[in-house]
Amino acid sequence: MTDEKSINQQIATGAIWMVGARFAVKGISLVSIMILARLLTPEDFGIIALASSIYAMIELMRAMGFDTVLIQKQNVGREYYDTAWTLQIIFSTFASLIMVLISEPVANYYGDLRLTPVLWLMAGMTFLNGLTNIGVVEFRKKMDFNKEFLFQVLVKLSGFLVTVPLAFYWKSYWAMLMGMLSTRFVSVCLSYYMQSFRPRPSLSKHEDVLGFSSWLFMNNILVYINQNGQNFIVAKLLGGQSLGVLSVSSELSNMTSDEIIAPINRAAYPGFAKVSNDKILLKKTYLSILPYIALLAALAGFSISALAPVLVKALLGDKWLEGVPIIEIISLASLFMALNTNSGSVFLAVGRPKILTYLMTVRLLLILPLLFYLIPQFGLMGVAYTFALGAFLLFPLSQYIAARIVGFSFRELITGIYRPIISGFIMLLLFRFTGLSTYLFDLSDYALINLIVSGICSSAIFVFFIVFFWNIAKRPVGAETLLLDTVRKKLKWGEV
Repeated sequence: MTDEKSINQQIATGAIWMVGARFAVKGISLVSIMILARLLTPEDFGIIALASSIYAMIELMRAMGFDTVLIQKQNVGREYYDTAWTLQIIFSTFASLIMVLISEPVANYYGDLRLTPVLWLMAGMTFLNGLTNIGVVEFRKKMDFNKEFLFQVLVKLSGFLVTVPLAFYWKSYWAMLMGMLSTRFVSVCLSYYMQSFRPRPSLSKHEDVLGFSSWLFMNNILVYINQNGQNFIVAKLLGGQSLGVLSVSSELSNMTSDEIIAPINRAAYPGFAKVSNDKILLKKTYLSILPYIALLAALAGFSISALAPVLVKALLGDKWLEGVPIIEIISLASLFMALNTNSGSVFLAVGRPKILTYLMTVRLLLILPLLFYLIPQFGLMGVAYTFALGAFLLFPLSQYIAARIVGFSFRELITGIYRPIISGFIMLLLFRFTGLSTYLFDLSDYALINLIVSGICSSAIFVFFIVFFWNIAKRPVGAETLLLDTVRKKLKWGEV
Protein backbone atom coordinates (compact mmCIF):
# COMPACT_ATOMS: atom_id res chain seq x y z
CA MET A 1 0.00 0.00 0.00
CA THR A 2 1.24 3.45 -0.92
CA ASP A 3 2.29 5.52 2.09
CA GLU A 4 0.64 8.96 2.36
CA LYS A 5 3.65 10.63 3.95
CA SER A 6 6.01 9.19 1.35
CA ILE A 7 3.85 10.36 -1.57
CA ASN A 8 3.44 13.84 -0.11
CA GLN A 9 7.18 14.10 0.48
CA GLN A 10 7.91 13.02 -3.09
CA ILE A 11 5.39 15.53 -4.42
CA ALA A 12 6.80 18.28 -2.20
CA THR A 13 10.37 17.54 -3.29
CA GLY A 14 9.31 17.35 -6.91
CA ALA A 15 7.37 20.60 -6.60
CA ILE A 16 10.46 22.36 -5.23
CA TRP A 17 12.53 21.13 -8.16
CA MET A 18 9.85 22.03 -10.70
CA VAL A 19 9.17 25.47 -9.24
CA GLY A 20 12.91 26.02 -9.15
CA ALA A 21 13.13 25.01 -12.79
CA ARG A 22 10.32 27.33 -13.79
CA PHE A 23 11.81 30.22 -11.81
CA ALA A 24 15.16 29.62 -13.49
CA VAL A 25 13.52 29.33 -16.90
CA LYS A 26 11.32 32.37 -16.27
CA GLY A 27 14.28 34.33 -14.95
CA ILE A 28 16.12 33.66 -18.21
CA SER A 29 12.95 34.51 -20.14
CA LEU A 30 12.41 37.80 -18.28
CA VAL A 31 15.99 38.91 -18.88
CA SER A 32 15.52 38.01 -22.53
CA ILE A 33 12.24 39.98 -22.74
CA MET A 34 13.80 42.99 -21.03
CA ILE A 35 16.52 43.05 -23.68
CA LEU A 36 14.35 42.17 -26.68
CA ALA A 37 11.60 44.66 -25.75
CA ARG A 38 14.16 47.44 -26.13
CA LEU A 39 15.77 46.10 -29.32
CA LEU A 40 12.64 44.99 -31.17
CA THR A 41 9.20 46.49 -31.79
CA PRO A 42 5.71 45.35 -30.76
CA GLU A 43 5.17 44.45 -34.43
CA ASP A 44 8.12 42.03 -34.28
CA PHE A 45 6.53 40.36 -31.27
CA GLY A 46 3.20 40.35 -33.11
CA ILE A 47 4.63 38.39 -36.06
CA ILE A 48 6.10 35.78 -33.72
CA ALA A 49 2.89 35.61 -31.65
CA LEU A 50 0.73 34.99 -34.74
CA ALA A 51 3.16 32.47 -36.22
CA SER A 52 3.46 30.74 -32.83
CA SER A 53 -0.32 30.44 -32.62
CA ILE A 54 -0.39 28.73 -36.01
CA TYR A 55 2.59 26.59 -34.98
CA ALA A 56 0.78 25.57 -31.80
CA MET A 57 -2.28 24.62 -33.85
CA ILE A 58 -0.26 22.34 -36.13
CA GLU A 59 1.61 20.98 -33.10
CA LEU A 60 -1.73 19.55 -31.94
CA MET A 61 -1.38 16.92 -34.65
CA ARG A 62 1.65 15.50 -32.82
CA ALA A 63 0.95 16.54 -29.23
CA MET A 64 -1.09 13.47 -28.35
CA GLY A 65 -0.03 13.42 -24.71
CA PHE A 66 1.96 10.21 -24.96
CA ASP A 67 4.00 11.17 -21.89
CA THR A 68 0.77 11.57 -19.91
CA VAL A 69 -0.34 8.10 -21.03
CA LEU A 70 2.93 6.49 -19.94
CA ILE A 71 2.74 8.15 -16.51
CA GLN A 72 -0.92 7.23 -15.97
CA LYS A 73 -0.24 3.58 -16.90
CA GLN A 74 2.10 2.78 -14.02
CA ASN A 75 3.31 -0.69 -15.03
CA VAL A 76 3.94 -0.82 -18.76
CA GLY A 77 6.81 -2.41 -20.66
CA ARG A 78 9.21 -1.25 -23.32
CA GLU A 79 6.74 -1.88 -26.12
CA TYR A 80 4.56 1.00 -24.89
CA TYR A 81 7.52 3.41 -24.96
CA ASP A 82 8.60 2.24 -28.43
CA THR A 83 5.05 2.63 -29.73
CA ALA A 84 4.69 6.11 -28.23
CA TRP A 85 8.02 7.21 -29.78
CA THR A 86 7.13 5.80 -33.20
CA LEU A 87 3.71 7.47 -33.18
CA GLN A 88 5.37 10.68 -32.05
CA ILE A 89 7.62 10.70 -35.12
CA ILE A 90 4.77 9.81 -37.50
CA PHE A 91 2.53 12.60 -36.21
CA SER A 92 5.41 15.10 -36.16
CA THR A 93 6.35 14.40 -39.78
CA PHE A 94 2.75 14.78 -40.89
CA ALA A 95 2.31 18.01 -38.92
CA SER A 96 5.49 19.58 -40.33
CA LEU A 97 4.33 18.88 -43.90
CA ILE A 98 0.95 20.44 -43.19
CA MET A 99 2.65 23.58 -41.85
CA VAL A 100 4.67 23.97 -45.04
CA LEU A 101 1.54 23.57 -47.17
CA ILE A 102 -0.52 26.17 -45.32
CA SER A 103 2.26 28.77 -44.97
CA GLU A 104 1.48 30.76 -48.13
CA PRO A 105 -2.34 30.73 -47.76
CA VAL A 106 -1.98 31.93 -44.15
CA ALA A 107 0.43 34.70 -45.17
CA ASN A 108 -1.96 35.84 -47.90
CA TYR A 109 -4.96 35.81 -45.55
CA TYR A 110 -3.25 38.09 -43.02
CA GLY A 111 -1.59 40.18 -45.74
CA ASP A 112 1.91 39.58 -44.39
CA LEU A 113 4.25 37.60 -46.66
CA ARG A 114 6.87 37.49 -43.90
CA LEU A 115 4.85 34.68 -42.34
CA THR A 116 5.75 32.20 -45.10
CA PRO A 117 9.46 31.68 -44.28
CA VAL A 118 8.70 31.95 -40.57
CA LEU A 119 6.27 29.03 -40.81
CA TRP A 120 8.73 27.01 -42.90
CA LEU A 121 11.28 27.28 -40.10
CA MET A 122 8.65 26.36 -37.52
CA ALA A 123 7.81 23.29 -39.60
CA GLY A 124 11.40 22.17 -39.05
CA MET A 125 10.95 22.74 -35.32
CA THR A 126 7.86 20.50 -35.35
CA PHE A 127 9.83 17.69 -36.99
CA LEU A 128 12.65 18.05 -34.47
CA ASN A 129 10.17 17.80 -31.58
CA GLY A 130 9.12 14.38 -32.80
CA LEU A 131 12.67 13.04 -32.53
CA THR A 132 12.88 13.65 -28.77
CA ASN A 133 13.70 10.54 -26.74
CA ILE A 134 10.44 9.34 -25.17
CA GLY A 135 12.51 7.91 -22.32
CA VAL A 136 12.76 11.35 -20.65
CA VAL A 137 9.23 10.76 -19.36
CA GLU A 138 10.91 8.55 -16.75
CA PHE A 139 12.21 11.70 -15.04
CA ARG A 140 8.63 12.51 -14.05
CA LYS A 141 7.26 8.99 -13.76
CA LYS A 142 9.94 8.02 -11.24
CA MET A 143 9.67 11.50 -9.70
CA ASP A 144 13.35 12.12 -10.47
CA PHE A 145 12.78 15.84 -10.82
CA ASN A 146 16.37 16.99 -10.38
CA LYS A 147 17.08 15.64 -13.88
CA GLU A 148 13.93 17.32 -15.18
CA PHE A 149 15.18 20.57 -13.64
CA LEU A 150 18.55 20.32 -15.38
CA PHE A 151 16.92 19.37 -18.68
CA GLN A 152 14.55 22.36 -18.73
CA VAL A 153 17.12 24.93 -17.64
CA LEU A 154 19.79 23.85 -20.14
CA VAL A 155 17.29 23.92 -23.00
CA LYS A 156 16.09 27.43 -22.08
CA LEU A 157 19.61 28.72 -21.57
CA SER A 158 20.63 27.53 -25.02
CA GLY A 159 17.86 29.59 -26.60
CA PHE A 160 18.85 32.67 -24.61
CA LEU A 161 22.50 32.40 -25.65
CA VAL A 162 21.45 32.33 -29.30
CA THR A 163 18.59 34.87 -29.26
CA VAL A 164 20.16 37.81 -27.42
CA PRO A 165 23.42 38.13 -29.42
CA LEU A 166 21.50 37.80 -32.69
CA ALA A 167 18.99 40.42 -31.54
CA PHE A 168 21.81 42.93 -30.99
CA TYR A 169 23.21 42.10 -34.43
CA TRP A 170 20.02 41.74 -36.51
CA LYS A 171 17.45 43.76 -34.52
CA SER A 172 14.84 41.52 -36.11
CA TYR A 173 12.26 38.91 -35.08
CA TRP A 174 14.53 36.36 -36.79
CA ALA A 175 16.68 36.42 -33.66
CA MET A 176 13.77 34.99 -31.68
CA LEU A 177 13.17 32.36 -34.35
CA MET A 178 16.78 31.21 -34.29
CA GLY A 179 16.59 30.98 -30.51
CA MET A 180 13.44 28.87 -30.73
CA LEU A 181 15.07 26.55 -33.27
CA SER A 182 18.16 26.13 -31.10
CA THR A 183 16.06 25.09 -28.09
CA ARG A 184 14.42 22.33 -30.13
CA PHE A 185 17.79 21.05 -31.36
CA VAL A 186 19.37 21.11 -27.90
CA SER A 187 16.26 19.45 -26.41
CA VAL A 188 16.59 16.49 -28.79
CA CYS A 189 20.32 16.10 -28.12
CA LEU A 190 19.93 16.32 -24.34
CA SER A 191 17.07 13.81 -24.33
CA TYR A 192 19.45 11.13 -25.60
CA TYR A 193 22.44 12.29 -23.58
CA MET A 194 20.62 12.39 -20.23
CA GLN A 195 18.48 9.26 -20.70
CA SER A 196 20.02 5.88 -21.53
CA PHE A 197 16.79 4.45 -22.96
CA ARG A 198 17.01 3.98 -26.73
CA PRO A 199 13.61 3.70 -28.43
CA ARG A 200 13.02 1.41 -31.40
CA PRO A 201 10.37 1.62 -34.15
CA SER A 202 7.23 -0.27 -33.10
CA LEU A 203 3.46 0.03 -33.28
CA SER A 204 2.60 -3.08 -31.27
CA LYS A 205 0.63 -1.19 -28.59
CA HIS A 206 -0.86 1.55 -30.76
CA GLU A 207 -4.45 0.71 -29.80
CA ASP A 208 -3.81 1.07 -26.06
CA VAL A 209 -1.71 4.21 -26.44
CA LEU A 210 -4.07 5.94 -28.86
CA GLY A 211 -7.15 4.91 -26.87
CA PHE A 212 -6.21 7.11 -23.91
CA SER A 213 -4.52 9.71 -26.12
CA SER A 214 -7.66 10.37 -28.17
CA TRP A 215 -9.26 12.19 -25.24
CA LEU A 216 -6.01 14.04 -24.57
CA PHE A 217 -5.95 15.05 -28.23
CA MET A 218 -9.44 16.50 -27.91
CA ASN A 219 -8.35 18.30 -24.76
CA ASN A 220 -5.33 19.72 -26.55
CA ILE A 221 -7.49 21.07 -29.36
CA LEU A 222 -9.84 22.76 -26.92
CA VAL A 223 -6.99 24.11 -24.79
CA TYR A 224 -5.36 25.47 -27.94
CA ILE A 225 -8.48 27.29 -29.07
CA ASN A 226 -9.03 28.62 -25.54
CA GLN A 227 -5.45 29.90 -25.33
CA ASN A 228 -4.86 31.09 -28.89
CA GLY A 229 -8.26 31.93 -30.37
CA GLN A 230 -7.95 35.54 -29.26
CA ASN A 231 -4.67 35.91 -31.17
CA PHE A 232 -6.30 35.22 -34.53
CA ILE A 233 -9.18 37.57 -33.77
CA VAL A 234 -6.89 40.38 -32.54
CA ALA A 235 -4.52 39.99 -35.51
CA LYS A 236 -7.42 40.32 -37.94
CA LEU A 237 -9.37 43.08 -36.17
CA LEU A 238 -6.66 45.16 -34.49
CA GLY A 239 -3.41 44.32 -36.32
CA GLY A 240 0.03 42.94 -35.53
CA GLN A 241 1.13 45.68 -33.13
CA SER A 242 -1.89 45.12 -30.86
CA LEU A 243 -1.24 41.38 -30.96
CA GLY A 244 2.35 42.02 -29.90
CA VAL A 245 1.18 44.05 -26.89
CA LEU A 246 -1.34 41.35 -25.96
CA SER A 247 1.24 38.57 -26.34
CA VAL A 248 3.83 40.16 -24.06
CA SER A 249 1.19 41.35 -21.54
CA SER A 250 -0.33 37.87 -21.35
CA GLU A 251 3.07 36.29 -20.76
CA LEU A 252 3.66 38.54 -17.75
CA SER A 253 0.09 38.11 -16.51
CA ASN A 254 0.11 34.33 -16.70
CA MET A 255 3.28 33.88 -14.67
CA THR A 256 1.02 32.71 -11.83
CA SER A 257 -0.37 29.67 -13.63
CA ASP A 258 2.43 29.08 -16.14
CA GLU A 259 5.56 29.59 -14.10
CA ILE A 260 4.57 28.93 -10.47
CA ILE A 261 1.61 26.55 -10.34
CA ALA A 262 2.15 24.52 -13.53
CA PRO A 263 5.44 23.02 -12.23
CA ILE A 264 3.74 22.07 -8.95
CA ASN A 265 1.05 20.22 -10.89
CA ARG A 266 3.73 18.66 -13.07
CA ALA A 267 5.20 17.19 -9.90
CA ALA A 268 1.81 16.35 -8.36
CA TYR A 269 0.41 14.44 -11.34
CA PRO A 270 2.67 11.35 -10.95
CA GLY A 271 1.82 11.37 -7.22
CA PHE A 272 -1.91 11.49 -7.93
CA ALA A 273 -1.47 8.64 -10.42
CA LYS A 274 0.24 6.48 -7.78
CA VAL A 275 -2.66 6.87 -5.31
CA SER A 276 -5.50 7.06 -7.85
CA ASN A 277 -6.93 3.72 -6.69
CA ASP A 278 -7.11 4.79 -3.04
CA LYS A 279 -9.83 7.44 -2.79
CA ILE A 280 -9.10 8.35 0.84
CA LEU A 281 -5.42 8.84 0.16
CA LEU A 282 -6.19 10.72 -3.07
CA LYS A 283 -8.40 13.14 -1.14
CA LYS A 284 -5.75 13.74 1.52
CA THR A 285 -3.08 14.29 -1.12
CA TYR A 286 -5.28 16.69 -3.09
CA LEU A 287 -6.25 18.75 -0.05
CA SER A 288 -2.67 18.85 1.22
CA ILE A 289 -1.42 20.38 -2.06
CA LEU A 290 -4.28 22.83 -2.62
CA PRO A 291 -3.33 25.28 0.19
CA TYR A 292 0.19 25.62 -1.20
CA ILE A 293 -1.20 26.35 -4.66
CA ALA A 294 -3.63 28.91 -3.22
CA LEU A 295 -0.87 30.60 -1.21
CA LEU A 296 1.56 30.93 -4.12
CA ALA A 297 -1.11 31.75 -6.70
CA ALA A 298 -2.67 34.49 -4.56
CA LEU A 299 0.69 36.06 -3.74
CA ALA A 300 1.76 36.07 -7.39
CA GLY A 301 -1.58 36.96 -8.98
CA PHE A 302 -2.49 39.86 -6.71
CA SER A 303 1.10 41.17 -6.67
CA ILE A 304 1.37 41.22 -10.48
CA SER A 305 -1.96 43.06 -10.68
CA ALA A 306 -0.97 45.59 -8.01
CA LEU A 307 2.50 46.20 -9.44
CA ALA A 308 1.55 46.17 -13.15
CA PRO A 309 2.52 49.84 -13.90
CA VAL A 310 6.00 49.62 -12.39
CA LEU A 311 6.42 46.04 -13.68
CA VAL A 312 5.94 47.17 -17.28
CA LYS A 313 8.19 50.20 -16.89
CA ALA A 314 11.00 48.20 -15.32
CA LEU A 315 10.90 45.13 -17.56
CA LEU A 316 9.62 46.42 -20.91
CA GLY A 317 9.89 50.20 -21.11
CA ASP A 318 7.42 53.03 -21.71
CA LYS A 319 6.42 51.93 -25.22
CA TRP A 320 4.61 48.94 -23.68
CA LEU A 321 2.47 50.91 -21.19
CA GLU A 322 -0.66 50.06 -23.19
CA GLY A 323 -0.42 46.60 -21.66
CA VAL A 324 -0.75 47.78 -18.02
CA PRO A 325 -4.58 47.53 -17.68
CA ILE A 326 -4.52 44.20 -19.51
CA ILE A 327 -2.01 42.79 -17.03
CA GLU A 328 -4.01 44.13 -14.07
CA ILE A 329 -7.04 42.06 -15.07
CA ILE A 330 -5.57 38.92 -16.66
CA SER A 331 -3.24 38.35 -13.68
CA LEU A 332 -6.30 38.05 -11.42
CA ALA A 333 -7.96 35.65 -13.86
CA SER A 334 -4.72 33.65 -13.86
CA LEU A 335 -5.13 33.11 -10.11
CA PHE A 336 -8.37 31.19 -10.59
CA MET A 337 -7.00 29.34 -13.62
CA ALA A 338 -4.09 28.24 -11.44
CA LEU A 339 -6.42 26.87 -8.77
CA ASN A 340 -8.28 24.90 -11.42
CA THR A 341 -5.21 23.18 -12.81
CA ASN A 342 -4.84 21.00 -9.71
CA SER A 343 -8.23 19.42 -10.34
CA GLY A 344 -7.24 18.81 -13.96
CA SER A 345 -4.27 16.74 -12.80
CA VAL A 346 -6.63 14.59 -10.73
CA PHE A 347 -8.99 14.01 -13.67
CA LEU A 348 -6.05 12.70 -15.70
CA ALA A 349 -4.65 10.63 -12.84
CA VAL A 350 -7.92 8.74 -12.31
CA GLY A 351 -8.14 8.04 -16.06
CA ARG A 352 -11.00 10.43 -16.84
CA PRO A 353 -9.55 12.92 -19.35
CA LYS A 354 -12.98 13.39 -20.93
CA ILE A 355 -13.95 15.59 -17.98
CA LEU A 356 -11.30 18.07 -19.09
CA THR A 357 -12.77 17.87 -22.58
CA TYR A 358 -16.22 18.81 -21.27
CA LEU A 359 -14.84 21.67 -19.17
CA MET A 360 -12.81 23.10 -22.03
CA THR A 361 -15.87 22.86 -24.28
CA VAL A 362 -17.92 24.86 -21.77
CA ARG A 363 -15.20 27.50 -21.52
CA LEU A 364 -14.90 27.71 -25.30
CA LEU A 365 -18.65 28.16 -25.74
CA LEU A 366 -18.45 30.96 -23.21
CA ILE A 367 -15.38 32.92 -24.33
CA LEU A 368 -15.57 32.79 -28.13
CA PRO A 369 -18.83 34.77 -28.37
CA LEU A 370 -17.50 37.19 -25.75
CA LEU A 371 -14.29 37.74 -27.73
CA PHE A 372 -16.18 38.56 -30.92
CA TYR A 373 -18.46 40.93 -29.01
CA LEU A 374 -16.03 42.62 -26.60
CA ILE A 375 -12.93 43.10 -28.81
CA PRO A 376 -14.73 45.43 -31.27
CA GLN A 377 -16.24 47.27 -28.27
CA PHE A 378 -13.19 47.58 -25.99
CA GLY A 379 -10.15 46.63 -28.09
CA LEU A 380 -7.50 44.66 -26.19
CA MET A 381 -9.35 45.21 -22.93
CA GLY A 382 -12.11 43.05 -24.39
CA VAL A 383 -9.70 40.10 -24.26
CA ALA A 384 -8.90 40.82 -20.61
CA TYR A 385 -12.58 41.04 -19.66
CA THR A 386 -13.31 37.77 -21.48
CA PHE A 387 -10.49 35.89 -19.73
CA ALA A 388 -11.63 37.18 -16.34
CA LEU A 389 -15.23 36.10 -16.86
CA GLY A 390 -14.17 32.69 -18.15
CA ALA A 391 -11.89 32.02 -15.17
CA PHE A 392 -14.38 33.16 -12.54
CA LEU A 393 -17.24 31.12 -13.99
CA LEU A 394 -15.29 27.93 -14.72
CA PHE A 395 -13.68 27.70 -11.27
CA PRO A 396 -16.77 26.63 -9.26
CA LEU A 397 -17.84 24.14 -11.94
CA SER A 398 -14.42 22.48 -12.07
CA GLN A 399 -14.15 22.27 -8.29
CA TYR A 400 -17.66 20.82 -8.00
CA ILE A 401 -16.72 17.97 -10.35
CA ALA A 402 -13.43 17.42 -8.51
CA ALA A 403 -15.32 17.26 -5.21
CA ARG A 404 -17.59 14.54 -6.58
CA ILE A 405 -14.61 12.46 -7.75
CA VAL A 406 -12.19 13.03 -4.88
CA GLY A 407 -14.79 13.24 -2.12
CA PHE A 408 -14.00 16.56 -0.42
CA SER A 409 -16.64 19.02 0.78
CA PHE A 410 -17.19 22.67 -0.10
CA ARG A 411 -16.09 23.61 3.40
CA GLU A 412 -12.82 21.70 3.05
CA LEU A 413 -12.17 23.47 -0.26
CA ILE A 414 -12.81 26.97 1.13
CA THR A 415 -10.79 26.25 4.28
CA GLY A 416 -7.72 25.59 2.14
CA ILE A 417 -7.91 28.73 -0.03
CA TYR A 418 -9.78 31.59 1.66
CA ARG A 419 -6.94 33.08 3.74
CA PRO A 420 -4.54 33.66 0.81
CA ILE A 421 -7.29 35.07 -1.41
CA ILE A 422 -8.58 37.50 1.23
CA SER A 423 -5.02 38.55 2.13
CA GLY A 424 -4.13 39.17 -1.49
CA PHE A 425 -7.34 41.13 -2.10
CA ILE A 426 -6.62 43.42 0.86
CA MET A 427 -3.08 43.98 -0.37
CA LEU A 428 -4.40 44.90 -3.82
CA LEU A 429 -6.90 47.37 -2.32
CA LEU A 430 -4.15 49.03 -0.28
CA PHE A 431 -2.10 49.54 -3.43
CA ARG A 432 -4.99 50.68 -5.61
CA PHE A 433 -6.97 52.97 -3.31
CA THR A 434 -4.33 54.53 -1.07
CA GLY A 435 -1.33 56.67 -1.87
CA LEU A 436 0.99 53.72 -1.31
CA SER A 437 1.36 52.78 -4.97
CA THR A 438 1.98 56.39 -6.06
CA TYR A 439 4.70 56.78 -3.45
CA LEU A 440 6.40 53.45 -4.15
CA PHE A 441 6.18 53.68 -7.94
CA ASP A 442 7.77 57.17 -7.90
CA LEU A 443 10.29 56.45 -5.18
CA SER A 444 13.30 56.51 -7.49
CA ASP A 445 14.24 57.55 -10.99
CA TYR A 446 15.04 53.90 -11.67
CA ALA A 447 12.00 51.74 -12.37
CA LEU A 448 13.81 48.52 -11.42
CA ILE A 449 14.50 49.87 -7.91
CA ASN A 450 10.85 50.87 -7.59
CA LEU A 451 9.79 47.38 -8.66
CA ILE A 452 12.05 45.68 -6.10
CA VAL A 453 10.90 47.94 -3.25
CA SER A 454 7.24 47.63 -4.25
CA GLY A 455 7.55 43.86 -4.51
CA ILE A 456 9.03 43.63 -1.02
CA CYS A 457 6.23 45.83 0.37
CA SER A 458 3.45 43.90 -1.36
CA SER A 459 4.87 40.58 -0.11
CA ALA A 460 5.20 41.95 3.44
CA ILE A 461 1.59 43.15 3.44
CA PHE A 462 0.41 39.79 2.09
CA VAL A 463 2.36 37.82 4.70
CA PHE A 464 1.11 40.07 7.51
CA PHE A 465 -2.53 39.42 6.66
CA ILE A 466 -1.92 35.71 6.04
CA VAL A 467 -0.48 35.37 9.54
CA PHE A 468 -3.24 37.57 10.94
CA PHE A 469 -6.06 35.45 9.52
CA TRP A 470 -4.21 32.23 10.37
CA ASN A 471 -4.06 33.28 14.03
CA ILE A 472 -7.73 34.31 14.00
CA ALA A 473 -8.54 30.82 12.69
CA LYS A 474 -6.58 29.41 15.68
CA ARG A 475 -3.63 28.25 13.62
CA PRO A 476 -5.17 25.33 11.72
CA VAL A 477 -2.90 22.82 10.04
CA GLY A 478 -2.36 24.06 6.50
CA ALA A 479 0.17 25.65 4.20
CA GLU A 480 1.13 28.19 6.87
CA THR A 481 1.80 25.48 9.45
CA LEU A 482 3.75 23.25 7.12
CA LEU A 483 5.84 26.10 5.74
CA LEU A 484 6.63 27.36 9.25
CA ASP A 485 7.54 23.83 10.30
CA THR A 486 9.91 23.54 7.34
CA VAL A 487 11.57 26.86 8.14
CA ARG A 488 12.01 25.96 11.79
CA LYS A 489 13.56 22.62 10.97
CA LYS A 490 15.95 24.17 8.48
CA LEU A 491 16.96 26.84 11.00
CA LYS A 492 16.95 24.28 13.84
CA TRP A 493 14.39 26.17 15.92
CA GLY A 494 12.80 22.93 17.03
CA GLU A 495 9.47 21.32 16.29
CA VAL A 496 6.25 23.25 15.78
